Amino acid sequence: MDTTKSVTTTALARAITLLTALKAEYIIRIPDLDPIVHGNMQLMPVKPPKGKRSSATAPRGAYTNFCRAKGVDKMQVGDVLSFTTDALDVQRVRSVASSLGGKTYGDGAVITAVHGDLVEILRVT
Repeated sequence: MDTTKSVTTTALARAITLLTALKAEYIIRIPDLDPIVHGNMQLMPVKPPKGKRSSATAPRGAYTNFCRAKGVDKMQVGDVLSFTTDALDVQRVRSVASSLGGKTYGDGAVITAVHGDLVEILRVT
């Protein structure tokens, strides 16, 4: 006799007895067994997993590290940074620089702009 199944079956029987005594509605799903349904409950179908995200164009943290290397997190009020984005996506660099400035200095503390492949950042507060 398999003691693991015996213990599991006993524990399940006690749990069902307790839930029934409490007049609870429940669904118990156990692998390799049909679900146990008590009350006015329905087992919802399992949703298929979402598709994978599109593959990244740069390694994780590359844009943030790039902006930190340019000094976005070391600006003083009134400072203006202008830099090219090398081979990185210009709009993504601008977005990350704006986000980094907001996290470092507070919301609305930096203004960003893009001119061709040049990103400009102004710290206002």
